[in-house]
Amino acid sequence: MRSYIRNNIDAALDNYDPEKEPECFAHAYSKRLGTSPYLTKENLYATAADFYFAGQETTTTTLRWAMLLMAAHQDKQEVIREEVMRVVGTSRMPCMADRKEMPYTKAVVHEIQRWSNIVMTNVARKTVVGTEVMGFKIPSDTFIDGDIHQIMAHDPVFERPEEFIPERYLAEDGNTLLKDVVERTVPYSLGRRQCAGEGLARVELFLALSTTLQHYRISPSSEAPIDLTPIRNVVFRPREQKVRIDPI
Repeated sequence: MRSYIRNNIDAALDNYDPEKEPECFAHAYSKRLGTSPYLTKENLYATAADFYFAGQETTTTTLRWAMLLMAAHQDKQEVIREEVMRVVGTSRMPCMADRKEMPYTKAVVHEIQRWSNIVMTNVARKTVVGTEVMGFKIPSDTFIDGDIHQIMAHDPVFERPEEFIPERYLAEDGNTLLKDVVERTVPYSLGRRQCAGEGLARVELFLALSTTLQHYRISPSSEAPIDLTPIRNVVFRPREQKVRIDPI
């Protein structure tokens, strides 16, 4: 896949006249090559890979988990719907401006991402000099990764981590998100250079969930209960199954 990305970047640059206006990210980036020690061809490839992988299966898979989790937890679904109706009503669709008045929905989105925990690792880093961490020596030019899966599955800040509990993100007033819990929810990796698709993914998840529950009630099908056992692969996917969707 990385070879595919490199080949496409190379093709885009081969066909680009630097005297003309850039037509894509690769063109714009190429105009800055060499102006900083960090603006290199290798970093162009890496950034393009971030864009590509962020836009693939992860958001779709998270939304599939969201539908199953809402079907399995009717009480949580109803609280979201009540919040949507109070803030938005039925005359329009939710928008990002509504987000600040919908703390429970925000908490549910965080918990969906934490509970589904769909990737073992995320954005890789590379050491620029040799270093030592907790007695382990790491040579220069070594790819390293924060173990985000373990954090969201086992960090002590998440009591009963195997359970789906959106309320863990809310203070006693029910309106304030707990900063320390939110900061330990790391589906987009760690540090300043997180997943390039984070901003778009947060928008998509909030709007898709709130708009769906504004119009539909999701429940288990009559054929079988909801199975939340993941298929473990590069991305932890939910199992194929039916849910019932009824208009409100």
